[in-house]
Order: sequence, then C-alpha cells, then structure tokens
Amino acid sequence: MPAISQTAGTAIGLALGILSAIALTVWGVYEWRRKGRCQLLILVAGSALGFLTSPGLDLVANTKLPPPVAISPNVYRLFELDEPLWVFPTYPLFLALPAYLTFVALDEQWPRRKLWMSIAPIIASNFIGEVFLTRVAGLYWYAGQQPFLVLGASPMWEVVYVTASMLMGALLHFLGRRLRGAAWLLTLPVIGSGFMGFMVVAGWPGMVAVHGEVSQPMVPVLGLASLACCAAILYMISLHLRGPDPLRAPTATAHTAEPG
Repeated sequence: MPAISQTAGTAIGLALGILSAIALTVWGVYEWRRKGRCQLLILVAGSALGFLTSPGLDLVANTKLPPPVAISPNVYRLFELDEPLWVFPTYPLFLALPAYLTFVALDEQWPRRKLWMSIAPIIASNFIGEVFLTRVAGLYWYAGQQPFLVLGASPMWEVVYVTASMLMGALLHFLGRRLRGAAWLLTLPVIGSGFMGFMVVAGWPGMVAVHGEVSQPMVPVLGLASLACCAAILYMISLHLRGPDPLRAPTATAHTAEPG
C-alpha cells in the first residue's frame, strides 16, 4: 500500500513536473539568447510530442498505472493503455535534460569525466524519484519478471531511460551539424518518437526478461545484458568526447657550453 494517498502523490508529481518544465524552459531561453543555442528549447518542445508515445514506454517496461484521480485524468490512449495528465510535465526533465547535457558535451568537446559526473547524479536522482512514485505515492508499478527491483524501483530501467535520452542528444548533435535557425524544427518529430525507439535499442534484453517466457535464473542475466548494452552505447558516445589530457613528459633543458 502507498504511504500517502494517490491524490496527494499525484499533486506532488504534477507540481514537481511543472516546476522542472518551467526551469528547463527558462534555462533554454537563456541558452538561446546568450549563447545562440536553441537545442534545449527544441528538446523541451520535443518532450511534449514524446508524451504521446508514453504508453509505448509503459508497454516496453511493463509498468502499470492505477485508475486516474480527478486532478489528473487520462488524456491519451495508445496500445490500449491510458496515460494520465501527471506524466506530461515530467517529460522535459525525464527526456530533455540528459539529452541536452550530451549535446553540449559533444558540441563543446567536454572531457569524458565531466559528462559522466553530470549524468551519474541524474540516474541517482531519477531512482530516488521513482522510489517515491512507486513505493510512497503508488502512481505506478512494474509488472512481470523485472530484474533488480529495489524498493519498487528499477535501477536497470533508470539506466536504460537515461541512455536512451543520451542517444537522443547524440543524434541531435550529429543531425544538426548543417541545421541553422528554424531548420532545427525539423528534428521535432525525431525527438518525439525517437526516445521510445532508443529505449528498445538500449533495453531489449530487459524486454525479453519482462515479456518473454524465460526461466527465473535467466532474468538477472538478461538484466545484466541490458546494462551491458547501455555501457556499450555510452562507451561509443564517449569516443566522440575529449579524453583526459595526456601527462606532459618533462623536457630536458638543453645546456650549451659557452666558448672560452
């Protein structure tokens, strides 16, 4: 049983989602006005389109949602799954933030360590948030043979979600090399649908565990295989970043004998 009522949990989820969406939008306007980068605003707008594929994410990860409460009615149905209103404002933080950090890292050629130090807290905070949403608020839960559930949350799917978002950021970087101005709007359909596709790319072994008829000992093995897929993807992204600066070998001072 959830620790608080579903209505209270939904209100908290809505409030946090709206505040994070506003913060990312303000940051996006700052990036656009001061640095000439519109990509964060594009990602925030693409997240709104991505919400339309959210039932697909529920299908892939086999998450279940309770009947909606009055403050968050169902607003969309896909794959015979309903999506409530509270999910909508969470998408910019969920999809856009890791994607934008990856885009900036590739664009500015960050050291690899800087990107990982930015992404690791996002994975950790997403996991803590999911513990609240599943265990405390009871807004959804994982069904099927899920690998590595901890307090109702899934570390495996959290890594998959962030990896899929980072793939979106990398795609935005490479597709956008020749885009200027309003031409960036061409990426909106890709962002809107791409997250669900990249989630399958990064997490397909976990899908086999959750939806397939596999023996119980194989479930954690498939979970580890999903994490290995994510590690391979993140390694490939890191190859396009700047590695650690090599240590400079000390140069010997040349001494020349003075005549006489």
